[in-house]
Amino acid sequence: MEIMTFSILCESAFSSRCECIAFEYESAPFPPKNLKVDRKYIRESTYSLNVTWDKPEHPISSYIIVIVDGFDTFGREYNFTVNKSSTVYFIPEIELNGTLFDVHLIACTPGGNASVFTQEVNNRTLLLPENSQLNAKYVAAMIVALSCLGFIFFYGRYRYAKYKRHQQRCKYFRDLESKAPIDPKATFDFPTKI
Repeated sequence: MEIMTFSILCESAFSSRCECIAFEYESAPFPPKNLKVDRKYIRESTYSLNVTWDKPEHPISSYIIVIVDGFDTFGREYNFTVNKSSTVYFIPEIELNGTLFDVHLIACTPGGNASVFTQEVNNRTLLLPENSQLNAKYVAAMIVALSCLGFIFFYGRYRYAKYKRHQQRCKYFRDLESKAPIDPKATFDFPTKI
């Protein structure tokens, strides 16, 4: 859809002599490109969002960012108006309770609007807050420590069993040696069953 804007200059309201001084075409903009959303956990169901996109090829009037939280059937909607020269918008705190949320970026001109959107998954189990990275390190250290202790325990049991078998063999050979004749020329009679 194209709208033609004319600026006309006349000598007076009743004059038949008018002059067209300028005209321009204003069209609906192209949709924004490369919309990206980076999310950081703050607390409970509160996040910060950093929305980025590429600078448009043609001038626009402004941007509108609409975030729809898909928590219930209607969803909660947040609207932000952004300056036309921006390509980044930071939202320090926003409450997102749903498993999905949509981020719409709308480029606006007098000739119309164009939008692009992305749908993000709000899976809290995959996100660890920055302040709990230390807790994650503690959990990893505990797992490594328990694995090492388990290895030491089973290796110790293995070595102890091997030591016991060695003692039994030594006792067996001592008993066998005590039953053997002392004179090497003498013969040792083994009992045989007939």
